[in-house]
Amino acid sequence: MPLISGHIKHRGQKKTLVYICMAISLFLSFTVHSENDDSIAIGKTLSPAFQRVFNMILAEAEIKTEIVPAPLGRERKLFEQGIIKIECCVVPEWRNLPGENAVQRFSIPVYVEDQLLVTHATDSEFQFELKHAHSYTLGLIRGFNKDLYQEFEHKVEVNNYDVLFNMLQTKRLDLVLVGRPEFNRQQFVHNDIFNEVHLYTQHPLRIRVHKSVQHLLADIDKAIVLLTQQKQIKPIIEAF
Repeated sequence: MPLISGHIKHRGQKKTLVYICMAISLFLSFTVHSENDDSIAIGKTLSPAFQRVFNMILAEAEIKTEIVPAPLGRERKLFEQGIIKIECCVVPEWRNLPGENAVQRFSIPVYVEDQLLVTHATDSEFQFELKHAHSYTLGLIRGFNKDLYQEFEHKVEVNNYDVLFNMLQTKRLDLVLVGRPEFNRQQFVHNDIFNEVHLYTQHPLRIRVHKSVQHLLADIDKAIVLLTQQKQIKPIIEAF
């Protein structure tokens, strides 16, 4: 029996060592790639439409990039550390931690987005009143600044919109907070089973740039202006 236990323990140690080696290898490969390549690490948006617009802006600005995918909360940390250097599409009020404020710069607006409170369409008798917000369970994407929504006492955070709307569909949430383009996409995917109950606010969405590459902001702003004048941004975001 001790021999078996020792063998299992030895295998577990070997497995742990393999994972450590893999992690070091991944880190070194990223470091070497970054040193030998002039590409800039960027975050990945939660929306395919916004990612397409982000890519168009960066291409127009002639900025060579490399996506570093990470959950939103982790992405914010990587940006603060200067590993991820450009993000889209964000609201300054959502990125206001002290460490972020010290290193971030913002572009001109890319798009002005309605932020909606949405419920399940079968809740036909659901009458939303902001003064009763404390009694509702609100779903949010993890990594947003949930302190902005203090009127909601009960908040649940998840990593992506598909999980968020699945929880709304199964009535584990009363409401979700979502931008209109994503709401339209979810309506398309789920055959209009959700219902907009309140326009919570409007936000201009911007590209966020780390101060180490703030010299790129002028080219990014020019690209946004040009693509907006050519009417290439809004139709992509509002495709649904």
